[in-house]
Amino acid sequence: MYSTEQLVDRTTPVKDQDTQLAVISANPLDLPAATFQEGLDRRKQNRAALMAWIRDALVDGTDFGRVHLVNRSKCQAGASCQNPRHFSKSSLFKPGAEKICGMLGVTVRYPSLPEYEKAALTGTNLSQIIIRCEIVDASGRVVADGIGARIIAQDNGDINKSLKMAEKSAHVDATLRMAGLSEVFTQDIEDMVQRREAESIHKAESELNTGFEGISKTQHQQLEAKIKELGLDRTRVKEWMAKASHNRFTSFLELNQDFYQILYNKLDQFAESGSMTVKEALSILGLSAFADQEAIKTAYRKACIKYRPNKNQAGPEMMKAINAAHLFLKEIAYNGVDHPVQEEVNSDFGDMLNDAINAVISLDGVTIIIRGAGAWLSGNTKEHKEAIKAAGYRWDNKKAAWYFRLTDHKSSNKGECDMEKSGDTGDSTTLNSEPHQERRL
Repeated sequence: MYSTEQLVDRTTPVKDQDTQLAVISANPLDLPAATFQEGLDRRKQNRAALMAWIRDALVDGTDFGRVHLVNRSKCQAGASCQNPRHFSKSSLFKPGAEKICGMLGVTVRYPSLPEYEKAALTGTNLSQIIIRCEIVDASGRVVADGIGARIIAQDNGDINKSLKMAEKSAHVDATLRMAGLSEVFTQDIEDMVQRREAESIHKAESELNTGFEGISKTQHQQLEAKIKELGLDRTRVKEWMAKASHNRFTSFLELNQDFYQILYNKLDQFAESGSMTVKEALSILGLSAFADQEAIKTAYRKACIKYRPNKNQAGPEMMKAINAAHLFLKEIAYNGVDHPVQEEVNSDFGDMLNDAINAVISLDGVTIIIRGAGAWLSGNTKEHKEAIKAAGYRWDNKKAAWYFRLTDHKSSNKGECDMEKSGDTGDSTTLNSEPHQERRL
């Protein structure tokens, strides 16, 4: 038998023994500094290993991916869209969540699922489902949980589908929480897709219910005929249409009545800017051949002030030419610093054109038409022939009209302008062809 003293001695720990008792603390911040630092370093390394595995093992498009969130009414490019702002953050799919859980050796369970099974068996009418998912380790401890919810009406009353979707959402949510992956992935990509599709369907139904009306066959033919008549590039007209409508319309047959009118009325403006050369556009804005886009914007603002209609009788017509010049130089992204036009620019032409318009604007029965960088006259011009000639206008036999443009403007044919005297029109100039058109819309 052992004495009391001997029993006490046997149960007294040896102070110099190698094995130390584990330190357990309710608050991690109360741990010894060395122990706390070791834990942080270990978890940091483990997380880095996990992230490396995720990058290597998860397949883009199967385990995770991004979805095009902008609806079809604003962007019809869909998955082929090149605008990164139209896509969601990378989202974790259920297959990816299952891979992560399997790699970490944990399983999932749904503790609230039996309650819905009972409700279904008793005939309880459900309108929504909320499922909780728990992730447990090999010893049965819960290491993370997540929530998934679903309104049954989203699935047209299909409770089986609603349950599966809620389970999927809860599983993904729990996985993100367990591994701390919220910074990398979002949740419920399938819901985002369905919401987007529902919005598109709702919008389409709304348009039908509110009397959405496309263009008629006759309107389509009129649009095509006008594009051909004005000599415009059909492809570039469609590019403008898609851009202006934010890709809602990419074909003329898709147009609604409102946008059809906008496009049809815009064609004349395209023609005006399209019949202009770089030299003429620069001349109207009073620029040199070495102007860049910043200089063009500055000159445009100054021209708008200089020729404003409330101070200038020719202002309304001048603004057409100024707007056309600015639109043309902007559309071709002209940069005279790197690639200046190899022609002499007449920076006084804007003032000359303004004076020429003012000289005839009060003539009775004379109509002024701005085309590109020039002014054309129609109507009762014969009665005012001398005044028109004195203002610097010339006669074009082919168009049977007076015009005012840069005097060294070349024709679109290979031959030069044929400057001949015309017996029927006094000493005016006859042109064998229409003005040269370097670039059209």
